[in-house]
Amino acid sequence: VTGCESVGDSATYIITAIPGPPAALDDNECFGQPMPDLTAVGLNLQWYDTFTLDNLLGTGANFTTGESTVGPHKYYVTQTVAGCESPPDSATLTIDPIPAPPIASDTAVCEGDSVPNLVAIGTNINWYDDPELLILLVSNDSLATGETAGGVYDYYVTQEVLGCISPADTVIL
Repeated sequence: VTGCESVGDSATYIITAIPGPPAALDDNECFGQPMPDLTAVGLNLQWYDTFTLDNLLGTGANFTTGESTVGPHKYYVTQTVAGCESPPDSATLTIDPIPAPPIASDTAVCEGDSVPNLVAIGTNINWYDDPELLILLVSNDSLATGETAGGVYDYYVTQEVLGCISPADTVIL
């Protein structure tokens, strides 16, 4: 100003890199079971219901979805470091349906005749000796009962699909 120059000043610009997304975990559960929280690892975590991050649902490492219906439920989580929010990672809670009982038929034989194996059609078949499903007899699609005496014998058979166990079907010999 008027031929005079002021004393210099300096300015420091700090450019913070955008952090990478946090590490989120998917989860599969069976319908009717208690649903665990979705979890992620990162700093200052924020949970959203869309990839565009329009609707903040919660914060923190654990997120309770409140979901109870069968199907996939997708959420997005970001982390904020030094004031910068990361791109999202997704976490999907998939609720799988409970399978139907396997297909099995009652069997009748005459005392003294050869007793055939009981057979069930399904996936990952388990045969039990009790209705509480505590006494596992065999994990197989057929059961050799070993019964030779006359009488009525009840067996219980389930199948497991995607980690979900069906209700038991009662098979009578």
